[in-house]
Amino acid sequence: MTGVRGLTSRISRRFVLILALAQLLMIYAWIVEPNWIEVTSHEAWFKTLPEEFNGLVVAHLSDLHIRKYGTRERQVVARLAESMPGVIVITGDLTLEGSDPATIRQFLMSLRDLKPTFGIWAVLGNHDHWYPLAPSKDAIRQFYNNAGVALLVNEGGRIGRGLDTLSLIGVDIGALWLPAGSEPFESGWFYGQNARMYVTRGIGTSILPVRLFCRPELALITLKRSGPKR
Repeated sequence: MTGVRGLTSRISRRFVLILALAQLLMIYAWIVEPNWIEVTSHEAWFKTLPEEFNGLVVAHLSDLHIRKYGTRERQVVARLAESMPGVIVITGDLTLEGSDPATIRQFLMSLRDLKPTFGIWAVLGNHDHWYPLAPSKDAIRQFYNNAGVALLVNEGGRIGRGLDTLSLIGVDIGALWLPAGSEPFESGWFYGQNARMYVTRGIGTSILPVRLFCRPELALITLKRSGPKR
């Protein structure tokens, strides 16, 4: 009987330990990681980059899914204020179900107050279509414009410095090409024959406010003029 009681005691201790670890993991995924923003730095090299844009820092934000103007959103603004990018691009999904337009306006205007040299540009994501910030396309565009953000919907824009310009294109006709499952395109750089693509891990959360082993990312991409570099 002593052996049985000892075995039962060991199993009980292991169960308690597993339960404690599971609780710690849940706390981490719910409280710690969603607010632990990683600022990543990258360089993108182009032979044809106009010299005036050599060294331009592009801040890439995506999937903020703003519920409130809270700790995470304030961290984004603070990190951008430290890095002072020349242009900020928002690649969709500011909203989720129940998002308050006033809160999102507050966040966008906080970005505007940073006064990036070439402004703030945005495209819409699927959640922005599902949970629009205004009742019509024209009203949505006006919402962004009023907050100091240029919204691109199947159109292009230009930023200029002297006689040199760069084009920005915003596509709103779904994915141009999507492999089955998209497994290889989780995050980081991907290269094609004539183009390269950076996939960010995003900043916010969606259905559940948790992140696990996938820290929020604010990507800073510095444009460089040089020979081809990968």
